[in-house]
Amino acid sequence: MNLSIKEVSMKSQQRLTILVCLLCLALGSEPVWGQANFYEGKTVTVLIGAKSGSLAIAAQIVAHHLGKYLPGKPAVIIQHMPGAAHLLATNNVSISPSPTG
Repeated sequence: MNLSIKEVSMKSQQRLTILVCLLCLALGSEPVWGQANFYEGKTVTVLIGAKSGSLAIAAQIVAHHLGKYLPGKPAVIIQHMPGAAHLLATNNVSISPSPTG
């Protein structure tokens, strides 16, 4: 079985690519269980810029299930802030200081 230099080079390049991908996967993944209790005992507020309509319904559905899928299972509160084409809710989020810094 005679392999040309080009075929040997391609095989070694494929092996190197696989090795680099496996190395990146191993080093790039961080343990999730170290962050599992960040939201435990906390409350997440979902601000909705509408009182009714499809946006409000979609946000309520997401907020209803959000607590189950966040680590620590926090309580989720829905806060409606309609007005000015959602601008009041947007300004409230951008202006209010974050309690986490």
